[in-house]
Amino acid sequence: MARATYIWAFVVCLGVGVAGHAVTPFDFDAWEDGENLLVGGDFEDVTMAGTVLNGPDGSEAWNLEDGTCCDRGADYAWELDDSESHTGDQSMKIIGNTASGTDWHAKVRHDSASMKGGEDYTVAFWAKATKARPVSLSIQLQHDPWTSFQGGDWTLIEEWAEYTRTFLAPVDNDRDMWVGLSLADSDVDFWLDDFRFWQGELKDEIGADPATRSVDAHGKLSLRWAGMKR
Repeated sequence: MARATYIWAFVVCLGVGVAGHAVTPFDFDAWEDGENLLVGGDFEDVTMAGTVLNGPDGSEAWNLEDGTCCDRGADYAWELDDSESHTGDQSMKIIGNTASGTDWHAKVRHDSASMKGGEDYTVAFWAKATKARPVSLSIQLQHDPWTSFQGGDWTLIEEWAEYTRTFLAPVDNDRDMWVGLSLADSDVDFWLDDFRFWQGELKDEIGADPATRSVDAHGKLSLRWAGMKR
C-alpha cells in the first residue's frame, strides 16, 4: 500500500511539473516593439510538406487551409516560386483551383502566434496577383469557438505592393491564435512575400534586411516561447 501511494504521489508531482513547463507564460518582455513575431514569412530557407511549411530550423511555421475539407467547395494549392519575389530568391505562390465565394473557407496562416491585450499590433506583407482579387485578414483563436480577434479586407493588384493593418489587441493570447489571410472569395492566383507581425505601429517596425528578418526572429522565438530572454 505504501509503495502504491509513493508511485501515485510521484506521478502527480511529475504531472504538475510537466504542466507547469507547458504553460510557461509567453515572455512579452523578451522582444522590443517592432520585432517580427512570425517565422519564415520571407519564404527563404523553408521547406514544404504538403499543406505545412517548415521554418529554417525545421519546425512548423505556416499552414495552408486549402478548403477541400468539410464540404466547403474551395480548393487551393501553394508552391515556392523562384521566378517571383519582392525580396530574396523566392515567394509563396497561392494557386486558386476553385473559389467557394466565402473568404474563410481557405486560408494561408501562421499558427501559434501571441499578442498582449491593450497593445497595438501591426500586420504587413507584400503581394502581387495575376489580376485584382480580394483577401481578408484573419487573426483568430485556433480552436473552438474560433473567436475572431481582427479582420479587414484588401484588394491585391497586379504588381508588388505592401498591405498593412494596425489594430488594438482585445485580449491576451498565449501561442493560441493564427495570423494569416482568408482567400476563398476568389480563385485568382497571387504571390505572398515578407509577411510580418509585430507589437507597435508601422513606424515602430525595426528595420532589417527582409531576406534575413524571419531567420533572425526564429532564433529568438524558441527562446521567448520558453519564457527566457536572450
